[in-house]
Amino acid sequence: MRLQLIISLLVPVLFVSACNNRPQTVAGSWSCTTTHPGGFASRDVFQFGEKGYLSLNSNGVVMHGTYVMNGSGLTMQLADVPVPDPDGRMVTQTQTLNATIQKLTRKELAMDVSTGKNHHQSQCSRS
Repeated sequence: MRLQLIISLLVPVLFVSACNNRPQTVAGSWSCTTTHPGGFASRDVFQFGEKGYLSLNSNGVVMHGTYVMNGSGLTMQLADVPVPDPDGRMVTQTQTLNATIQKLTRKELAMDVSTGKNHHQSQCSRS
């Protein structure tokens, strides 16, 4: 009888514990404030699709691409980042962003995003 009581109490605890240990995902929409080198801040909205598609709206400039999450690493490949060419016209280029996820909960995301030598800090909330 005692064994059945102990088992009946432990099973729900183990089930809840297993559910809480599920890996978090970035999938969904995140509203972020990103601090760039030099102190400039941008308002960004990251849309991470379930199948690796990414849309980024940074201060009204919309870019698209893909992402892969591996543990606390997040690699984002943007296909259409606007940059000026030597004649001053705007063209697009690809850009890889490598992020280290510092915090990820159901409601919060904090990441250090690298574009090579430069690091950008993004503080986000799920939108």
